[in-house]
Amino acid sequence: HLSLTDSSTGQHVFSEKIKISSDTVYADARCAVFKDSRMCLDNGKITIDGRSDKLRLNLECTPVKDAVWHGKDGIIVMGHPDRPKERSFYYSFTNMATRGVIEFQDEKDNWIKIDGSGKAWFDRQWGKFSELGWEWFSFRFFDDEEIMLFPFPKAGSKEATYVDRQGHAVTFDDFTYSVKEFKTFDGNKIGLGWNVTVPFKEKEYVVAPLVEDQYNPSFLQKYWEGICTVKNKKGELVGYCIVETPTSAYE
Repeated sequence: HLSLTDSSTGQHVFSEKIKISSDTVYADARCAVFKDSRMCLDNGKITIDGRSDKLRLNLECTPVKDAVWHGKDGIIVMGHPDRPKERSFYYSFTNMATRGVIEFQDEKDNWIKIDGSGKAWFDRQWGKFSELGWEWFSFRFFDDEEIMLFPFPKAGSKEATYVDRQGHAVTFDDFTYSVKEFKTFDGNKIGLGWNVTVPFKEKEYVVAPLVEDQYNPSFLQKYWEGICTVKNKKGELVGYCIVETPTSAYE
């Protein structure tokens, strides 16, 4: 999957290709390769070369903080504490200095090129689990602290991690959130806009999509994933958050 949101125009680009196995889809100790796209670890940096018919990325990401494990020793409960098979390994580089080029096709079929720098979050999760009814929040605050929330609304389980400026991570599960409204995309109900309470920092935040339609109609799992603003109780913008909500979270 490759996706991009242009918050200045409201355009959301989503591309998907599915290939189970071939000579052009493989991974080794250095790179994961999917046809003409690849992600590689090179001298402590992660390079991403992603290509589709609508979107092209060429990025170099350098960790500002070390990777952090989520959950207990890097293992998180995927919604069901009483089912030992519902587990996964999970770590993140929550703060990576990123530079490179992004090219995408706008709504008039013109190719737009962006050459610049910013901040990235790299997520890696794997394991054998069947529960797909989650929501996921990655808060990126302007003061260089981060919070990951991983609730399972149907199962009633929650996982979370707070990362301070020095990169120290604390796991917790005593957070709450509520959906402000629901929208329908392609006949599927999705929660959009959230009130969130956490035991860290200013404790109460409002998360709102920068662009409403950031829906990804994947063949395998339809989901909404996009960039949102994070505001405190005073209404001040204090960061951004990527939120992921599969349609199975509310089915």
